[in-house]
Amino acid sequence: MEFLADNGCSGIAYADEPLADEAWLETYHKEEQERLEVEEKLVKKLSGSVYKWGNCSVELLHNSYECCCCSELEGCEEAMHNEEVLEDQKAADIPATKCITQHPGFNCFCLQKQSLKMSADGYKTKKIVKDKIILYWHLINCCPVSGFLRSVSYRGFTRMVYRFLGNKRIPLPACAYTAIRKTFPVSEKEEVTGYIDESD
Repeated sequence: MEFLADNGCSGIAYADEPLADEAWLETYHKEEQERLEVEEKLVKKLSGSVYKWGNCSVELLHNSYECCCCSELEGCEEAMHNEEVLEDQKAADIPATKCITQHPGFNCFCLQKQSLKMSADGYKTKKIVKDKIILYWHLINCCPVSGFLRSVSYRGFTRMVYRFLGNKRIPLPACAYTAIRKTFPVSEKEEVTGYIDESD
């Protein structure tokens, strides 16, 4: 196999790429500043210095992305004030929901072990079906059951609130993480990173 000599052409690999103009740079810097402000706000929440939530605590959260209150998330607000939910609560003489963990479906979709095991088969993974079966077997037999149930619970919550997101990922509110992690605690053997924003 022959290798071509450099001939001084190594810098032209990106010669046809467009350069950023002033308008693009201005937009980029504005969006980056907004992102940094949001991140700073979330870090303050994680330290406990900003909010004192009713059903949340920062003690079981793993990073700043997990520090959103359900009242700050549009999907949670819509799920809590859905017409069907309000009718069910009225019929059962239950006051209006102030936290997504009080949603009529939260316990069933996120905290009941048998319900989670049954719904696990219905979730798709990014890999092919054969790998899904191997992954499912591995999670059940090798990983702590609580880790498996937590992962299914997170997906159940997302489906309850947002229905189908496709490949999009959204962090849960702090109250949901707290309730789920209290029900299915993280073992000392598990390495948990918490929610990771993969949008970049």
